[in-house]
Parts: sequence; C-alpha cells; structure tokens
Amino acid sequence: MYGKITNFLEGKKEKLFQVIWKSRKVGFGRVYTVHPGNAECYYLRLLLHKIRGPTSFTELKIIAGVVQPSFQAACRALGLLEDDTHWSSTLEEASISESPNKIRELFAIILVFCQVGDPIKLWEKHRDSLAEDVKKQFEAEKVNIDLYLDIIYNQCLILLEDIVISMSGKALLHFGFLSPSREAGFAISNHHYRKELAYDTVHLSKIVAENAPKLNQEQKEIYDKDIRSCNQIMGELTVLLSGDFRQTLPVVLRGTRADIVKACLKTSFLWPHINVLSLRINMRVHLQHDLRAEMFSKLLIDIGDGKIKEVEGRINIPESLGNIVGDLVTLIERIYPNIIRLE
Repeated sequence: MYGKITNFLEGKKEKLFQVIWKSRKVGFGRVYTVHPGNAECYYLRLLLHKIRGPTSFTELKIIAGVVQPSFQAACRALGLLEDDTHWSSTLEEASISESPNKIRELFAIILVFCQVGDPIKLWEKHRDSLAEDVKKQFEAEKVNIDLYLDIIYNQCLILLEDIVISMSGKALLHFGFLSPSREAGFAISNHHYRKELAYDTVHLSKIVAENAPKLNQEQKEIYDKDIRSCNQIMGELTVLLSGDFRQTLPVVLRGTRADIVKACLKTSFLWPHINVLSLRINMRVHLQHDLRAEMFSKLLIDIGDGKIKEVEGRINIPESLGNIVGDLVTLIERIYPNIIRLE
C-alpha cells in the first residue's frame, strides 16, 4: 500500500506534504525495513505487503482457509519464498568429501545467514549425512540401527544447535526449525539406557499375539489388570482370544469339574466385554470331502451343544465313526504303525 501511495504522488511534489499528512490521518503509515535475520518479523513484513486489509495477526496466517503455524509457513504457502534447491545441492556436494561435523557447520551457516524456505524439509533430506558420525558409534556396538534412529537424530540436533547458538546466540526453534530434547542427550553415552530402548516391538507384539489366547481365566485377569497397567479393559487394545471351550478346557491341577468351569474365561468379569465370533465351517472337512471326518465333526458339535444324551456322565459314540480295538497295544499300532522301528 505504501508503494502505491508513492507512485501516485510522483509528479505532484507541490501537494506532497499535504497529501501525506492527510493519508496519515486516515491510517496510512510506513512499513520499516526488517533484517532477514529477524525471521518472523521479516516474514510478517512480507505478508503485510501481500495481504490486503488484515484485522489481526492470526488473519495474516490464514491461507486458503488454513491457519498456518507461523508467518514463515504462511509465506511459503503463498509462494513468496524461493525453493531450497541450491542449498540442497551445496549440502550434497559437501557430503561427498567433508566430515559430518563440517557438514553440520555448513548447515548452521545456511540456517543462520541465508534464507531457507523450508529448513525442516532440508534437514529431513540430509540428516543421514549430518548424523553419520553419531550413527557409527552405534554401529560399533553391532546393534539394530533402526531402533536407535530417533536417539541418533536427536543427538545430531543437539550438536547442530550448539553450533547455531555459538554463531547467533539463538536456538534452532528461532529459525523455524526442530528443537532437540536435551534430556535425552545422555542416551548416546549410556550403554545400559540404549539397551533398555532396544526392544524389538514387532517381535514382542507377535509373542503377545501368540501367547495371550493360551492364558486361562485367572491369568487373563492378571494380564488385564497388572501387565497392561491401564484402567481400561485390556488397555483399550483389541486382543484376539481363540479356542473352543467345548473341546479345550483349562487344566487345573487336581481340580474338580467345578474348579475347571470356574477357570474358564466365561466366568470372568471380562466375558461381558468380549465379542464372540463363531467359525461354523470345518474347512479341513470341507476341502477334503471326507464323509467320515464330516460325521465326526458333526458329532463333536452335537456333543458341545448338548444334543447327545448322557448316561451317568457318558455318551454313546456310533461304531461307524471308527474301529474298536480291545487293548492299548493294538491302539498304539493302529495310530502309530511301525513305531518300534523308528530310530
């Protein structure tokens, strides 16, 4: 707006004082020059020249209906900043021959004294070369580097911020950059701390998924209350419990039938919160088209559903389902033929 007033007044020097005085009365003023080193004020000045009639600082940050986190981000969204191709090429060239410490010094110089459009994107592209020496300290211990990347990059940011502070007296956050966690900085030199963080969470998740269904009712309650350490059921996680209560019952040492029933998951306070999904097709029988296997499968389901009558706690199995043998030796030979010859 100030530039338009100046152009309008060219050639009208005799009325210059009066017009400027009147303009100031209605709210016109001078936008002062700001050094690029004063980052947010510099980007604020750019926005004031670009956006008409803002009523607040927040409104200056609204670009296409989205509130940007900073004035620099708003300038970037409007396309007022150059891209960082030349700075990226400079860092790529340095990474060929220079040490990681020298590359960090170069990055700090670019960040402090040059106009970087998107410093975080520039960091994400070159952080591996910036943190190469830190990464080698971990590689010397023959650990899985992927589990330590957050610690490695954080330590690199601490070293980078130290350089930036020595140059400008300002932290990385002042330049629209990431702020490292100083509290986590000791992890780079603490072997025992790094060892505690080196858990393979993917492998541990598989172990939990395989073993959680094997827990009995009491163990599941302990797992839910103590191990998960959460007030919500199962720590608000989805846990898959598989099994057939009609075939595989919990083992209770010297337990009665009542003890076994009590150990079942159905008697636990967790049961009302469980969504039961039933698999009703025996795929092994369905794919093999084995009629005898199909009859056996149906019999098991009927027993579980209570459709087979009991006589003194026993049920009659149709003879057509199998071959009846008279002693244990014959049974073993039928099930495991030639077992004696096995070495």
